[in-house]
Amino acid sequence: FGALCAAVRVLDVSAVQRRLGERGLGAASRIVGRIKPEDLRLTPQEARALGFFDGARSADEIAAAQPGDAGVVLRLALLLGELDLLSFGPPRTSRPAPAAPPPAAAPPAPRPPAAAAPPPPAAAAASVPPPPSAPPAARAPSTQAAPPPKAAAPRSATPARPAPPARPPAPAPAARPPAPPAPPAPTPSLDAASLQAVLEKQKDADHYQVLGVKRDSPAAAVKAAYFQMARVYHPDAVPGDAAPAVRQLCADVFARISEAWAVLSDDARRAEYLEELKSGGAADVDVMKILHAENLFEEATALVKARRYDAALAKLTEAIQLNADEAEFGMWKAWCEFLLATDKKRQQGVSASSIEAALKKNPRCAPGYLFLGQMAKVIGDLNLAEKHLKRGLQVVPDHPELARELKYLRR
Repeated sequence: FGALCAAVRVLDVSAVQRRLGERGLGAASRIVGRIKPEDLRLTPQEARALGFFDGARSADEIAAAQPGDAGVVLRLALLLGELDLLSFGPPRTSRPAPAAPPPAAAPPAPRPPAAAAPPPPAAAAASVPPPPSAPPAARAPSTQAAPPPKAAAPRSATPARPAPPARPPAPAPAARPPAPPAPPAPTPSLDAASLQAVLEKQKDADHYQVLGVKRDSPAAAVKAAYFQMARVYHPDAVPGDAAPAVRQLCADVFARISEAWAVLSDDARRAEYLEELKSGGAADVDVMKILHAENLFEEATALVKARRYDAALAKLTEAIQLNADEAEFGMWKAWCEFLLATDKKRQQGVSASSIEAALKKNPRCAPGYLFLGQMAKVIGDLNLAEKHLKRGLQVVPDHPELARELKYLRR
C-alpha cells in the first residue's frame, strides 16, 4: 500500500473528486481494516484530517468546512476508501455543476470630441492688430550743439582664458540580447512500444537511474523527479481513450517508479541502499512478483473472512513462494493451518512457533499477536491469550481488534 499512498498524494483535487465519485457525497465513517492508520505514515496535517471523519458528514462537507485542508481531506478520503478503512453512506446530495463565468462587461462608448471654447474677450481683443499710428510731426532743428560722446572705459589687458574643450560623451554599453527561453522538456510518448522500452531499461537500472537523479542528489531533487514522472506515468494520467495494453504498461512503469521513490524518500533506507550499491549492489528485485504476491495476499484475507480457509491457505502458500521476505504472509498462513487442523491443541504449538519467528522480522505486525491470543483462547488457555494480547497492545497501543479481544476475553 506504500505505492498507493504515494500515488494518491500526487493527485490534484479534481482527479480525486472524479475517483471518489458519489462516495464523496455520503457520510464518511472510519472502520477497522487489515491495514492500521499508523502504518500509513500520515503527515501531521493528514493525521489531523483523520479526526474529521465522524460518520455524520460527507467528505465534500468536511472539505467545505475546512477550506485550508480541503485537498488533504479529499485525498485522505480516497486513500482510506481504497484501503477499506473508510465506509461511505448513500449520497445525500448531488455535486453542483461549476457556475458559468459572468458575461464580460461591454466596453464604454467613446466620448465625442469637446467643442473648442470661444476665446475670452480680452484674448480676442489682443488678437486684433492695433491701428496704424500717425507719423510723428517733423521737429525743428535745435540750435544747441549736442554734447560729444563719452569715451569708452579701457578694458583690462589680461586676456580671457579659453574654455576647456568639451569631452566627447562616453559610448553607451551595448545592450545584451535577452537569453532565449529554455525549451520545454519533451513529454514521453505513451505508445506501447515506447513504454515497453522504458520497462526494459528499468529492469537493469538501480533506483537512482529509474528516477534519473545522481546518487548525491538532495532530497528535494529526488522528490521533484518522482513527482514529474508520476504526472506522466500514473494510471490516472493516462488518456481515457488509451488502449488497455498501454494502461497496463503505464501501471507497470509507475510501480517501478514508486518502488524507487519508497526507498530514496526515506533517509535511513536510502543510506542502507547506497551502502548496498557500494558493496556490489543488492539482489535484483522482481517488482511484478511482489505485486502479484500482494494481490494473492489480499484475496487470501478475503477468503479467511469468508471462512474458506483451504482456498486462503493455497493463496498464501503461492504468495510466500513469490515473496518469502514478507513476514505477515507467514502469520496468516500459520493461522489458517491452525483453523484447518483437527487437533488444534497440537497445531497451536506449531503455528505459534511460526508466528513468533515472523514477529522477529516485523515486531509491529499486530495480526501476529491477535492470532496468538485467539489460538490460546480456542485451546482454553486464557492467561496465555491475555499475555499475547497485552504484548500486542504494548507495541500497537491503539489497535482496536486487540483491545476488543482483550476486553471480551473472560466474558
